[in-house]
Amino acid sequence: MFGTAHTEWEVAEHQTRMKNREPRSHTEIAKYSSDITIVQEEICAWTGGDKMSSIPSDHQVFPFSFILPETCPPSFVRSYGQISYYVKAELDQPWKFNGTDRKAFRDMPHLDLNLVLFGNYPATQSASKDIGLIFKKDP
Repeated sequence: MFGTAHTEWEVAEHQTRMKNREPRSHTEIAKYSSDITIVQEEICAWTGGDKMSSIPSDHQVFPFSFILPETCPPSFVRSYGQISYYVKAELDQPWKFNGTDRKAFRDMPHLDLNLVLFGNYPATQSASKDIGLIFKKDP
C-alpha cells in the first residue's frame, strides 16, 4: 500500500536591466515541485512455504486487508497537486518477469456528526429577495 503527495507550481520573476541606456525587461519562470511519501506498507498475501510451491493455474483470489493510519490526509486532486493512494500486487516468478498490477483507491475521512456542534440538526436553506415594487389598485 502506498500513499503519496505531489505538488508543483511556478513563480514568475520579472527583471529589468539597462542596456545601452535603454531598459530591457524579461520574465524568468522558475518551476518547483515536491513529492513525499505519506504511507508505505508491504504485506505478503501468499507464500508457498518451500521452493517447489507453485500457484495452481486458474482464477486465484488472495484476500488481504490493511488499515490506513488516522493521520493520513484524504485523497485530493487539483491542478497544483494531488494526494493519492494505491495498492500494488507483485507476483514473483523465478526466472521470469514478475507480474504486477496497481489499483488506486480513495481515502475519505470519517466524520462523526455527533461530535460536530449542530451536526445532528438537518441542513436548511432559505433565500429572499426584495424587488422594490409596490402594487396598488386605483380607486
